[in-house]
Amino acid sequence: MSEQKQKLSEKLRMLAFGLGFLHGSKAQAKAMFLGYSQEATALEAKLEAMERFVPIAVERDRQDAKWGAPSTLPRDRTPEHWLAILAEEFGELSEAVVEEAAIRDGSWVERIERELIETAAVAVSWLEWITAQQEQG
Repeated sequence: MSEQKQKLSEKLRMLAFGLGFLHGSKAQAKAMFLGYSQEATALEAKLEAMERFVPIAVERDRQDAKWGAPSTLPRDRTPEHWLAILAEEFGELSEAVVEEAAIRDGSWVERIERELIETAAVAVSWLEWITAQQEQG
């Protein structure tokens, strides 16, 4: 766990204990502390899981800078157009898996991870385009 997360976790736990103490007895304080502590632990787990989405968001920003945001793209794009883009990215991922299959020394992870991020970012972009089309009517 990163130092920043540890500090946040400790602050949440202290706040929970303080809130419990304000509500009355030490037993109530302990019960509230444990409840908030469990919530803090669940929040920490969610934050940790969400970290996997950060590289996808960074890639989305890179794509928007290169191609434009999905909401600004021409309305004449079709699902077939988006499928072709996604298929191209999936093809690159597939190629990376096949080419790196023989290595298996750990060096393949970075390339496959990069291709997974790019593929996921295109899928998110497609979803954003669909939302933009629905909002524009």
